[in-house]
Amino acid sequence: MTDSPRWAADTPAPAQLPDDVGGFVGRNAELAELDALGDTGAVVVWGDDGVGKTALALHWARGIAARFEAGQLFVDLRGDSAHPREPSRVLDRMLRALGVSPDDIPAPLEDRTALFRSLASQCHLLVVLDNAADSSQVRPLLPPKETGLTVVTSRGRLDDLMPDAQELRLGPLSLADSRALLAADPRTNRAATEISDEVVAACGGRPLALRLAAGYVGHRRRNHDLIKHLRRIDTAALGPPADVSPRPRRGGADRPVAVEAPAARDAETAEQVRPRAYRGRGDHAATDDDLDPPADGGEPIAVKRVKPRPYPSRRGQPPADGATRNPDPPVVPDGAEPTGSPVDAERVGLRPYASRRDRAADDGAGWGPDASARNPDPPVVPDGAEPTGSPVDAERVGLRPYASRRDRAVDDGAGWASDASSGADARSRRRGSKAAADADGQSARVGAAVLETLFAVAHHHLPRRARKLLWLIGLHPSCDPETPSLAAMADLPLDRTVEALDQLTAARLIDPSPSGGWLVHDLVRAQAAALDPPEDPDAAFSRLLEWYLAATVRATEAAYGTHPDTTEVGTSTPLPSFDDGDAAIGWLETRQDCLYEAVLCAPEHGAQRPAAYLAAALFRYFSVRGHLDEWTDISIVAVDAARLAEDRRVEGRLWLNLGYAYSDSSRHAEAEDCFQNSLTISQGLLDKRAQATVLNVLAGSNMIAGRFRQSYEYASVALPMSREIGDPVGEAIALEHLGIVDTLRGEYSQAIWLIERSLAIYNEHDVHAIIPDAHCELALPHMRQSEYDVAERHLDEALDGFSSLGDHSAAGWSRSRLGLVKSLRGEHSEAMEEQQRALHEMRRSPKHNYRAEALNNAGVTYRLAGRPAKALDHHRLAAESAERAECPYESARAVQGMGLVHRDSGSDHLADRYLSDARTRFMMLGAAEAHPPMAT
Repeated sequence: MTDSPRWAADTPAPAQLPDDVGGFVGRNAELAELDALGDTGAVVVWGDDGVGKTALALHWARGIAARFEAGQLFVDLRGDSAHPREPSRVLDRMLRALGVSPDDIPAPLEDRTALFRSLASQCHLLVVLDNAADSSQVRPLLPPKETGLTVVTSRGRLDDLMPDAQELRLGPLSLADSRALLAADPRTNRAATEISDEVVAACGGRPLALRLAAGYVGHRRRNHDLIKHLRRIDTAALGPPADVSPRPRRGGADRPVAVEAPAARDAETAEQVRPRAYRGRGDHAATDDDLDPPADGGEPIAVKRVKPRPYPSRRGQPPADGATRNPDPPVVPDGAEPTGSPVDAERVGLRPYASRRDRAADDGAGWGPDASARNPDPPVVPDGAEPTGSPVDAERVGLRPYASRRDRAVDDGAGWASDASSGADARSRRRGSKAAADADGQSARVGAAVLETLFAVAHHHLPRRARKLLWLIGLHPSCDPETPSLAAMADLPLDRTVEALDQLTAARLIDPSPSGGWLVHDLVRAQAAALDPPEDPDAAFSRLLEWYLAATVRATEAAYGTHPDTTEVGTSTPLPSFDDGDAAIGWLETRQDCLYEAVLCAPEHGAQRPAAYLAAALFRYFSVRGHLDEWTDISIVAVDAARLAEDRRVEGRLWLNLGYAYSDSSRHAEAEDCFQNSLTISQGLLDKRAQATVLNVLAGSNMIAGRFRQSYEYASVALPMSREIGDPVGEAIALEHLGIVDTLRGEYSQAIWLIERSLAIYNEHDVHAIIPDAHCELALPHMRQSEYDVAERHLDEALDGFSSLGDHSAAGWSRSRLGLVKSLRGEHSEAMEEQQRALHEMRRSPKHNYRAEALNNAGVTYRLAGRPAKALDHHRLAAESAERAECPYESARAVQGMGLVHRDSGSDHLADRYLSDARTRFMMLGAAEAHPPMAT
């Protein structure tokens, strides 16, 4: 065993390439060029919008996938979306796919990149990075070019990657290949014989344009009408692509809004064909006429020229009201003394650990640090004031004016070109390059105008409900929205929503997704997002969040047996049903990115309250699965949302949630601050239920930190408070904490009595998320009293329970105790096998205190089996994990274990030194091992 992260040998090779959803034809020259690359290196496939870059990259990648025994990774970088995927999050997913435990994934981006490159250098891996925004997004994700192959698609050339990657500029399809594509694609083959050559030619060989045109012609069989619209494209007046102009939006940020193209658009005609602009809720009721598409007379259609719009990230920005994230101190009624004092929220950025049982009665909320310091606003310079920095005289300081790479090609090395004729040649070449670039730019603008026109035509002829659904797809945070969530946004029955989505499918604007949602091309999403809203977008987004909240609550109940204690949720739209916990966890895994984006986007739509509740409801899932980056991000946003919603109760829960996230990230001081903030709010609200919850959390975190007396005191206060308010689960958690501390102090009989009472309450109320924990804790005092059969029975129950919850880290923890029991009974071969399995399972979740105990248990097992070298290695690793977890009890066990190994090996001097150090540590903790004979 090593202390460095490794690729789990038995992890299945990832096979993430998406299935082909349509036909693929032609591109023989491009495929041959790609084939010439071999199996290593990197290539950037770039070209105009809708030209088929992703289709080419995936078709070729699927053809060569069998050559890569280590598997294939695929990531949609969403370079054109509201939130392009951050390299750090992408690396987290890629490393997990390669079998790296979240516990072994470092936080800094550069460390994650180094780990990924280290693993990729040991295997033959294919990586496809689709829809890249720029070189800075891609570069951290590149494996070593000597051992793997990377395929990147992007709209731009990504010049900064060119020294390390080859490029393939993808052009349009030929006329023959365009027709062949229509015939080969099952979505468009019906229209292949009906669409005219002029329409096909006007599509410019762009697969997306061909699909949109086929959707119109195949449905209406009117080539001449489509040609009329396409002929109106004024290529001379196109100019550069339309930019986006800011419009103030809720929350202080600016929402980009599409600007109309400069070509003449008759306002009256545009008003006739656009969806009705939003005029306030209830101002317009649909009539039967609204459900029919408008008549087609070939009149001009208003076309919006848009480009994908990067939205600013919500993370790292100050709260929407301009205040800091530090909450106002709660108002404590006269005479009430809070037991916890307010904490300086600027310090919040570290962590203590709280165990899973503390979280059982929790709805999963947290507290957010001040992020404004990370992205300060630029200084304001008063009118008339001169900037403090002035331009530099380049000649005085010896600097040469900036010259581009082409300018430097004819430079003599001293600073300027020495040969005038060479300079003239260079200028001539630059003029030629500029002319070629202008031609490429004009081609791209024409292609974009064709796509925008085809979208406008398709949208114009949709029934009203389908137009509304298309607009909602542009508003939806997911790339593949599911039907029920769209029905909730539209406030429509499910059957009407399906009917409208079928109409969008017939128009070739969307396609069914293998995951059960709807695939939408990013250009179609951009156009849909720029449509005039037919209703209040904030109301639609709030309905979406309410549906996701209800669905998440149902999934959490099915997966973990706990109901988030936030608020009653309800929706008229059908919710997903789950046959078992695995199905519920699968739904949460599939929708994780969408739920994350929904919370981040909520503040701009004024949906603070449902965003805060949704973040709280996701607590249990994030806690068990270990998605710490996402967990921390949404908790910070949700704290602000709860503050703006003036919901102090949920704000306190969210501070608790963020404390858990910091705790699992080994940021102990920040976590302690979060827990104290939550306690202060609950005391200000005189909310005894919330106070009892936080007191139980503090009991657990103090226990891990080795403060056994404080832990006992917190649990002793939480116990009667939970009984007073009629909270049996809170009572059981407090009883369990008291029993664990008694175990650590050597009061085994009392510990068994307390934990058995706790387990009985859990069983009575069917809290199956915590029942395995109680079984595992109950095994320890029985084991200390040499009641090995009873201990093994409880550990078998714990192992089954944790496995059914998908909590690999806790399953490994219970298995390590099972191995220790077998070792103490002399079953050394079975015990070592259990320890190996336990440590492998624990690589999948970031619980440093669990891992420290498991490593110590393995050390004891190997020592008793007569393998001192491996025992010593495991105890040393346990000491490192215990230090990261700030767990002094396991640190003392590690020192004790090394001392016992040295004693058995005859190194009495080293043994005495280690054992004396361990006894001192145990005495400071008040642990049973401080009194001879020292426990194993």
